[in-house]
Amino acid sequence: MFWTHDDVVLFSFHVQLYNPDSLLACALPYHDTNLFVRVLQLLKLKKATNRWNWLQCLQKPGVPLSRGTLITHCYSDLSFMDFICTMAYSGHSESFSQLRVIFSFYASTIVPALDAVDKVSDSIIAKLLPYVQTGLKSSLSDYKAATYMIVCQLAVKVVMEASLVNSLAVHISKSLLKEPVLAKEGLGSLIVLLQNQKEGSAGPRAFSYLCSMPALVSTLQVMAASHDVSPLLRYLLPHLVRSVFYSSSDENGTVRLNVLESILKSVPMTKDLDQTVARLLLEEYLNQTARTAEDMSALDQHLLPLVRLFESKYASYC
Repeated sequence: MFWTHDDVVLFSFHVQLYNPDSLLACALPYHDTNLFVRVLQLLKLKKATNRWNWLQCLQKPGVPLSRGTLITHCYSDLSFMDFICTMAYSGHSESFSQLRVIFSFYASTIVPALDAVDKVSDSIIAKLLPYVQTGLKSSLSDYKAATYMIVCQLAVKVVMEASLVNSLAVHISKSLLKEPVLAKEGLGSLIVLLQNQKEGSAGPRAFSYLCSMPALVSTLQVMAASHDVSPLLRYLLPHLVRSVFYSSSDENGTVRLNVLESILKSVPMTKDLDQTVARLLLEEYLNQTARTAEDMSALDQHLLPLVRLFESKYASYC
């Protein structure tokens, strides 16, 4: 094999001896290319205690690392999974083009690894969770998008504790306030989370953030044309209806009434959600026994536009 100028530079600074982890972090996204083979052949991996010893079998034949082997090692060796996650986490200092490569590699390795493992253990969840939380808070769209994909795979693969589901729902909802470009991706991951976890696991905090999302209803309207958005509506509607009754006099109540009206106008009520809204409105209205006659009159005026809207869309329930 003939060594290039880049190889000579590597030897000159002995990167392969003093910082093999950083060298492999740069090379792993290109694991299926000859570039990775060249880098791998610079390293000394014979010692069984070397964390990269599992790659030694590729050195002599000079073959790239197959995707299947990469994914298998990712879920069977959690220190390697952590290494990949750390690559994404520490990628903020790289150039934009390099970041895209890193985040693409991160998602395309972690997601299939979660899919391939027989059972997503608590250890795997504990390993991933700090990076998921960081990714959802990130200002980098590619990092956040990769994290949405990982959340979806976790939601499909394992039934999580209610507290974890609630935490993820809150983080996703909060992330949507900062990244309107990823509105569909973020809401999509939230829908997958709610659809595959126990109903009632997500508490009211996520709802508060979602109501502050300017593009919530318009995004749901677009998504509803080709996707089932009912899991998210089933979560939102009870909170919206209750807030109309109990927050009618403040700014939040007005905002949430507008959100509810906009949903009724533009997002289809599939899977008996129209019946759910009718039942919730009736139940909440009948529970207002402690109100004075004057309060009830004001409430009636507050609810009248909403009831008329609902009647015009779903007359059979009014």
